[in-house]
Formats: sequence, C-alpha cells, structure tokens
Amino acid sequence: MTQSPAWWRILVLSTIVLCIAFSMKANGQGGKSALFATVDVQKLNENFVAKKALEKQFQDLQTQWNTRLARRDNLPFLTVDEQNQLDAAIDKGGVIDPKAKELTDKGNALTEEMNKLSQKPQAQLVEADTKRIKELETIRQKTIETFNTLKEQMTNELKNFDALHSDELLKQIRTAVATVAKQKDVSIVFNSQVALYAGNDITDAVVNVLNKK
Repeated sequence: MTQSPAWWRILVLSTIVLCIAFSMKANGQGGKSALFATVDVQKLNENFVAKKALEKQFQDLQTQWNTRLARRDNLPFLTVDEQNQLDAAIDKGGVIDPKAKELTDKGNALTEEMNKLSQKPQAQLVEADTKRIKELETIRQKTIETFNTLKEQMTNELKNFDALHSDELLKQIRTAVATVAKQKDVSIVFNSQVALYAGNDITDAVVNVLNKK
C-alpha cells in the first residue's frame, strides 16, 4: 500500500498557504505603497527540513506496517501469537535475530507441508492428512482475519499521523512567511506559480526561518 502524507502536497497544491494578505495598511505608513513578494513553493518544498524529517518518519511507519502485512501473506500458517512474536523479534533485532529466523523457518516449513498435502490425490489422503489440512486452513483463515484488521489499523494510524503533523507544518509555513514579510515591509506574499512576478522573491529568507534551530 502506497500512501502520501498531506504535507507532501501542501506546498504544491495550496495557493492559500502563500497568498497571505497581512494586516499592514496598503497605503499608509508614511505614504508607502503596498509591497508584494513571491515564494517559490518548489524550492521551499525541497529545503524545508522539518517537512522532510516528518516524511521520513511517515515512510518508515508505512514500511513497517507493509512489512508486517507482507509477512502474514507469505507465512499464513503461523498462529497469531507466532506472528506477533515474529514482528517483535524483527523490530528488535532484524531478520537475523535467532527468534525471527526460527519462526520464519517454521512458517516456510508449514507452507511446504500444506503444499504437499494439497498436491496429494484425494484417494491417497488418510484421516491424519485430512485433519492436518483442516488445522492449517483454520490457522490461515485466522491469519486472513488478522491481516484485514491490521490493514485497517495501518490506514487509521497513517491518517492520524498525517492529520497531526500537516496542521503543524502549515502553521510553521504561515508563521515563517509572516515573519519575513513583516521584516521586509511586505503586505502580500504570492505563490510564484500563481504570480510569476510580484516583487521580491523571499523564498531563501523563509527557508532560513523555517530551518532555524
């Protein structure tokens, strides 16, 4: 599953972010005319350190969830408890962790066992084979149910992460643009993709404010 966080699109699609009209008087302050400026949203997007860090966190979280789902798809005959143990072992020590290897090997062995039983002619199946097939099918069905539940949890967690941080990033952008605009006596700042020229380009100054530690 591939999903992009909202802030990935904020700087590209939203002209509201940068078309900010400030409360400064357009024709006051000693007779000054209103000053206008532009911000290059693409450059801002490429250089906003906090945004990139959050995107990395989002991608790492998404990868972790997708990997867990893929393991359940590839190893459907491990029990729910064993799947959870495998998640914990890999999260802790990676795929080379002894417990992770043990459970992965077991999952592969169970898949091979099921394949062999499934390939047996019906006439050659003994009572023990039939019983074992039912046991493994029951485990696989539970794995499918857990897979669907985890997929829903993943979607909700990614949406919550997105919602939580996109508002904060938007606030930081607005604050940085306002700060620079006031410093330069600018009354309106346009997205440079909307207004090709509207006075000073204050992109670098905005980036500096955003990335200031």
